[in-house]
Amino acid sequence: MIMALAFLAIPIIGYVGASHGPYPENALEGAKGLFNISMICLAVTVGFMWIAAVHPILRATWDKAYNQPVRFNRQRREICYVPEGSDKPLYQSWESMVVWYNTGVVATGHAVMTHYQFGFAIDDPSTNLVHPLNLPVSSAHHALGLWESIRRFMEHGPDHCPKPLPPQGSNTLDEERAEIHRLYRIGHKSGFQLFLWYVWRIYTWWRVPYWVAEWDKNYAYRYVLPEVEAWSAPLPPEQWAQPSEQLRQESARIRYALSQGHSFLDYCQGNVEVPDELPALYYQEGPLDGPLQPPPDAKRRGKKAAEFKRKAKAHEIARHRKRIDLQRQRAMKRDQT
Repeated sequence: MIMALAFLAIPIIGYVGASHGPYPENALEGAKGLFNISMICLAVTVGFMWIAAVHPILRATWDKAYNQPVRFNRQRREICYVPEGSDKPLYQSWESMVVWYNTGVVATGHAVMTHYQFGFAIDDPSTNLVHPLNLPVSSAHHALGLWESIRRFMEHGPDHCPKPLPPQGSNTLDEERAEIHRLYRIGHKSGFQLFLWYVWRIYTWWRVPYWVAEWDKNYAYRYVLPEVEAWSAPLPPEQWAQPSEQLRQESARIRYALSQGHSFLDYCQGNVEVPDELPALYYQEGPLDGPLQPPPDAKRRGKKAAEFKRKAKAHEIARHRKRIDLQRQRAMKRDQT
């Protein structure tokens, strides 16, 4: 909108300048010519902006439509990966998977930035090649959380994984509009905030982003190789692959480390002494959430944490009530005036 006003200002300024010049009778004709030139420049500029905005979306959707995602099959305990530009899937055993995260430091003229990557490798026995897959993450804890989500899905099923966000579509705007109106009716949002919400939605093309999201969801990952589709078909429970004894032993050792108040990183760094013989309790199937046996000071720390949460909640409730009272007082003053 600002750019359109700037282009419209050109013929107006030209008309005002020409009307005070030596030939004021030609001011209107000159303004019409400037207006036509301004509209052509505006159309070309908007076209280039649309191309610059739409091209990344189309390219990303195209890549997702014709590139196969990495698939994890917990029933077979295998991973399927189709290299880019190939139609031959590679299968990797879940327990032979190699996973890592790495950090790097980049120095610029103004700052030093640290970046993190989560990655894993897929072997190709036919060519004796390894396909590394890297994903940028925000921190080491983010990388561990991503790996833990994958591990929980493969070992314990989707019920133990974080719930996915609901897909966005044209109904999302209706839900957001109903919510902002509800907050306005109960006094949590002012009329000016409601006005800004409409201004922002109009500025961001109203329903267009949600239509694009729906189109991307329906178009991406639509092509699946027949061999991969057959590999992804569910198996009877009696044909499910079972974890190896070595994995069960390692999982029991990690459960013991977590039960003693240590972290997963402490165990990986070798800072935890684990006895050779562990009770059967640590071989129970389930997420490695720990602690199974709380450390001696767990009750004291738990009471402190509960007291802190109680005080924080009470403080938040008091702030909320104070804000509601203030809004009511302002509404009463407006009604009185």
